Amino acid sequence: MQIARRSVFALAGGAALSAALPPRASCAQTADWQVVSPRAGALDWRVLVAHASQGGWAAPVELSREVLALNRTTVEVDGYFLPYLPEASPVFLLTPYFTHCEGCVPNKPFSVLGIAAKEPREDGTGVLAYRGTFVIAPDNPSGYPFWLLDAEAGSA
Repeated sequence: MQIARRSVFALAGGAALSAALPPRASCAQTADWQVVSPRAGALDWRVLVAHASQGGWAAPVELSREVLALNRTTVEVDGYFLPYLPEASPVFLLTPYFTHCEGCVPNKPFSVLGIAAKEPREDGTGVLAYRGTFVIAPDNPSGYPFWLLDAEAGSA
């Protein structure tokens, strides 16, 4: 399966979302990237992030067999919370990097996992764990190709 970069990087409503969120520290204030340590039984973020280095900006991304095998399977993932909407919502983002905003996440969009949880979440501190159905959605209007559906909170 290939994903066209232009469809992946075109974030629907990104500017409006950023304007609606409360102000946070500037990108220059982001500390060294703190990455979630792989946990036995949880998805290793390096499997997803590896796709960020393929080709140039316009080159389509060829997903690995390892990622394709995850499609429609139940996985556990640990990550840091990022809001997707300005209010408490069951839809939010997880990333392996501790950062203050979506705009500062490196290797985007492959280092961001969309979460469609069973329960709304307003915020999160520390590493969160979620379990759900991993789905590859290259045409998702959010611009993020990887989602975890029907996700339930677990313990990291």
